[in-house]
Amino acid sequence: MDFEQPLERLEQLHEEIMTALIAGDAPHVERLVTEQCVILKRAAQQPIVADQVWRWVALKDKIVHQQVLIEQASNVMSYFLKQLYPSPTISIRG
Repeated sequence: MDFEQPLERLEQLHEEIMTALIAGDAPHVERLVTEQCVILKRAAQQPIVADQVWRWVALKDKIVHQQVLIEQASNVMSYFLKQLYPSPTISIRG
């Protein structure tokens, strides 16, 4: 496996995801993150070329940070939705 091409695509995807997040384009973010995960999974099964280790480590850290932020944004949105639209409560009096 040539590691330069997946590295470049992952770097590109990182930027595209940031742009889609800022634009609020959830379907595009989902597609890009899915592609990112597929590339990472394939790359993890291959030995890394020694001179590219630092790029992989730096990129992995950026991707993990980005995915944590996406998860936190999802949690914040869920919290706001629960506050705006609380579940109806049913009380039964016997």
